[in-house]
Amino acid sequence: MGYQTDIIKALSKFGHSNGTTNPDEKHNAGRMLGEAFMWEQVAKYAEGRADAVWAEMTVEGIVPKKEALEDGEHEVAYSPSFVVISKVSKPVKRFSGEELARMLNKSKYRVPLSTTKEMIDKAKVDSNPMRSLKVIERGS
Repeated sequence: MGYQTDIIKALSKFGHSNGTTNPDEKHNAGRMLGEAFMWEQVAKYAEGRADAVWAEMTVEGIVPKKEALEDGEHEVAYSPSFVVISKVSKPVKRFSGEELARMLNKSKYRVPLSTTKEMIDKAKVDSNPMRSLKVIERGS
């Protein structure tokens, strides 16, 4: 068995034999809400711990700072059982209204900056809003 299997086996005990019994175990919706809440808390805790370890590895010089990584895919750290691979994409070009306004102002048309900025604001259209669901524990 590998380390990943051991981790999954330990996590699968949550809610059953490790004392994290759901307080709404006998309620249909509550059982599922409690399980979702539990896994969200585990994920939040795990993400915090992982972030702390990555920060420590950077301070210790085990992995380089993300800003120092070059384009492409590279092996940046390793141990007998693990390897850290960096994948850095090429920078993405983004639209800049400010840059467009400057370019139009310096072009042969000499469009005033304020006119271009006003037109850019008017051209903006609504997108789909962000939506999320979150389970919270009552009384917390």
